[in-house]
Amino acid sequence: MSDLNEIDDSQSSITDGTRKTYHLPWLRYDNIFKIIDLKEDFETYQRFNVRCKYCASSKLLTADTRTSSNLLKHLEMQHKNIWTSQNEKFVQTKLHKLNENFHSNHKLEMNEKKTKVTTILDFSKRNSSVS
Repeated sequence: MSDLNEIDDSQSSITDGTRKTYHLPWLRYDNIFKIIDLKEDFETYQRFNVRCKYCASSKLLTADTRTSSNLLKHLEMQHKNIWTSQNEKFVQTKLHKLNENFHSNHKLEMNEKKTKVTTILDFSKRNSSVS
């Protein structure tokens, strides 16, 4: 396996010898876990050794890009306050985005309905004036 360059503690990604950058697919874990090295690199997923930035111990956790369950369990068991805070921010962001999407989609639907109604009214006016 390639020699991996360790990066600054503030980042959650690593670059291997071929300049390929690996990172965890969950943005909400970026400030909590630091990738130490690439454990396995498969075609469809990667497995990393990661370290929690809040733990005093040097224990390594394994993170698999297919699931965040190990990281979630660690946070729930060891850092409940951090997890609660991160989860609340995540939920609020999701709700905000859903709300924005709903309103923008609703505006599009309303514009489409207005266009359809206008087209139907124009069509009916043209047909009534012909008679």
